[in-house]
Amino acid sequence: MYTDARGQSSKSGSLKKTHLHGHGASTSLISQPVSVNLPSHILSVQPLPSPSAATNDGDTLPDHPSLERLSIAERGQTQAQGAGEEEAERNVGVEEGELGVVKEPGCDTRTINLSGDHNTRPETIITSSADVDAMAASPPCTTVTEKPDDKSSDLTPAQPQLSPNQKKRQKKKTAEARKKAGMERNETGFWWRYGPSSGSSETNTLLSRRAIPRGHVFLWDHPVTFLGPDFNVDAANAMYDSIADKPEQKARVDGLRRSEGRDREDDSVYGKLMDNSLALQYPAGWRVVLEHIPFLKTSCDPNANYVWDAQRRRGQLVSLKDIPDNTPLMVRAQEGFETSQSRQKRYAEIRMTCHCAFCQRTPEEHKHSDRNRISIALLNKAMQTALNSPSPSLQALLQNIEEALLLMSTEGFVEMYHDAFQYGLALCAACEDEESAREWAKGVRDTACLGQSQVAGGWEEAGRMVEDPKRHEQWGQRGVEEKGRGPSREVILKTIGEFDFDEWKKEMKEKPLGEYAYPPDLEDEKAE
Repeated sequence: MYTDARGQSSKSGSLKKTHLHGHGASTSLISQPVSVNLPSHILSVQPLPSPSAATNDGDTLPDHPSLERLSIAERGQTQAQGAGEEEAERNVGVEEGELGVVKEPGCDTRTINLSGDHNTRPETIITSSADVDAMAASPPCTTVTEKPDDKSSDLTPAQPQLSPNQKKRQKKKTAEARKKAGMERNETGFWWRYGPSSGSSETNTLLSRRAIPRGHVFLWDHPVTFLGPDFNVDAANAMYDSIADKPEQKARVDGLRRSEGRDREDDSVYGKLMDNSLALQYPAGWRVVLEHIPFLKTSCDPNANYVWDAQRRRGQLVSLKDIPDNTPLMVRAQEGFETSQSRQKRYAEIRMTCHCAFCQRTPEEHKHSDRNRISIALLNKAMQTALNSPSPSLQALLQNIEEALLLMSTEGFVEMYHDAFQYGLALCAACEDEESAREWAKGVRDTACLGQSQVAGGWEEAGRMVEDPKRHEQWGQRGVEEKGRGPSREVILKTIGEFDFDEWKKEMKEKPLGEYAYPPDLEDEKAE
């Protein structure tokens, strides 16, 4: 039996502490860090280039995206024909081989290289970083080209009249360039923003900039660097000295935030790196330094899940529920899976107070909640040993999993759903029950969508199990064929809800806001 001790009007609470203490959310009562496979050549301290430097040599500092040269074709090109080019060159009073400043009508000043072969397109050199705006869709400028007879002039548009299909292709290309530029600069901002919490005197934290639907990746964080097990103050200073002549990497380290109220007697660089780092499960003892995610609020009732995507080599946040606009973004506190007594004892030690609905229960409700959490721990242990035990029956084992899932929903352990459905799939596959295995595989797929979203190796593999459960590695391992059942309707409604996988997949494909956190086309910018 499980006890529903959660009130009808529960509110998401948060801790007054903004630091994660080096741990992401876990799916066990004792929080475990996430895993990542690091290449063997990474040393204990190795600053990484930003994503824009992915194709450059590791020792060569790439140009900052906002200062890269752009061709006129990208910003709007002045078209001239034949001798008109030479005449236009004389009109602006610039001789061949010089750099001239041309003031185009309605446009910012651009420096044009007029030297070289006239058959070669000149380049536009952006005179300041403010000239580059990946989110802006500036109309092409128009320039006046004098005719050779000096009697009349034509207004030559920078671009010809486009057909509807050409406009559609150009619109798509512009959106792709905008998203790519944003990822290279390690910026998001469509879904979230920095700001103070409502009614709080704390420093800025991350809040939703608009309503975020459940199951979306709404923020990603590329690593600044990785810290080895022996990382210390001396190593931090050595690393900082090594990037003194690499302004882009140095700017990323200098821009790291410090935890408010953190008392450190050590070097500030070391403190910044440690405050912005999260533990990795593999290799043991390693940590990854991120810019945004470490400063999320923590709560026993989170609205987001931190996931390390090892394939894309980035940390990212997935919304666990529908998040209203202007809401603090929170991940699971390390103590969030523990009983009320354990949580309160730990919070008192570190001078923290949690205001979530689970921590505001009455003493009697806390007793029910603690029993639920102890039962979840016992059922989890039983699930882990069930595959190697010939008894009890498949039906009894599935009943235990369903009971655990209902308890998890009562206590808000959303991050645990995925593993529980995986146990159900494995048990049915081990007993060669293809029909039941397929139903549990759907639960694995859907919880992966809602808790891990587009992380590589998530819902795609579960989707293949839905098509052919016999692919499962546990197929027939128990040696006895048994008939089980899929998860009950009650379990599905309390954990997954009315989730339509096909609609979710279609939305992710047609409107990939979750991955890029940018509007996919120009129409969305109008709503901004």
